[in-house]
Amino acid sequence: DLLNQTEEDIHWLSRTPRDAIRLGKLALNNQTVIVKEFYKVEFEIMRNEACITGLFAKLNVSPNIIGILIEYHQMNDLAFVQEFYGTGVSLAEFTSVSSGHEWDLSFLKTLAEVEINYDDQDEFFNKVVDSCEYTISKVFINLLTDWNTRTCKLKSHRRILIERISLILIQKMIVLHGSGYLINNFRINNILVNWNDNSIDRLGIDLRFIDFGLTSSIQQGIYLESDFKFFTRFTSLAPEVVHGHKTSRSSDIYSLCYVLYQVMEDYFPSSFLSLSSEKFFTNSTTFENLYIKFVSRLTTRQNLVTADKDHELKDITFHKYHLLLIRCLHNHSSDRPTLLSILSAVSLAF
Repeated sequence: DLLNQTEEDIHWLSRTPRDAIRLGKLALNNQTVIVKEFYKVEFEIMRNEACITGLFAKLNVSPNIIGILIEYHQMNDLAFVQEFYGTGVSLAEFTSVSSGHEWDLSFLKTLAEVEINYDDQDEFFNKVVDSCEYTISKVFINLLTDWNTRTCKLKSHRRILIERISLILIQKMIVLHGSGYLINNFRINNILVNWNDNSIDRLGIDLRFIDFGLTSSIQQGIYLESDFKFFTRFTSLAPEVVHGHKTSRSSDIYSLCYVLYQVMEDYFPSSFLSLSSEKFFTNSTTFENLYIKFVSRLTTRQNLVTADKDHELKDITFHKYHLLLIRCLHNHSSDRPTLLSILSAVSLAF
């Protein structure tokens, strides 16, 4: 057998009635791998997804395929195996667990670099939070008493990593669309994180996507099943897709904007609008005026020099990027920004 068929060391990355993605161990050397399981699915469907995943691996979008398993558990259960990538930590886990560790570089690196024993994850995830927050008065007092004291930098280590992750997400989707494919289920827990030591400033990060079960041709798109439970699992789906329309470039871009907002939400003005908000602005000019007034009021009230839990309030390009994402999520599908315009906004904002 290619895999050790034990229930130990299993860490589920994604589960649906049709398929599941988990970590497993190779029988030959006990090396960790990614396993995509299929339940009562025709071989041709699994083979097609394996081929697409293999193509995306060559584009550095997905981990490489190692092999295909037939008669996996039962006669009509199948699976394919991919190389292990990073620590098996998804982008959803990385952003959630790293929140509050803005300046703890060793923690961030361990989370994205070292394979975690999930039996001991509570001990790892509950480390002491490293914060860097000062009132203006504290900054001057510290400088007077000790010139070598550390004050808050412009951007924390985590903030820099999150910005680079945002850029990579856009670049990967540009590659996939350029190859003629829609992802159709682009979401934060379908993305694996890995540390990249090649970065000059020691803050390198890279990503790989998993689960291409809903991938389609960019010319055609697909209709997704209307089961309510399905849509509650994929909250990043575009509204028009939930309401029965075909997937499209625009729906993929909506999902991208949703994930970009998720990873950067700690640094946006939280009291204005969040992903859970049901507010819908049909008049974009009215919305922009409201946003500008809000930022103006927030700026006058700001009295802390923080480590990035608040965005740079005077950085207008960052506000424009925030505004672009909210428009992407609240405007009509025909009014969503292009991938290149999102890339341009990110390049200016970061």
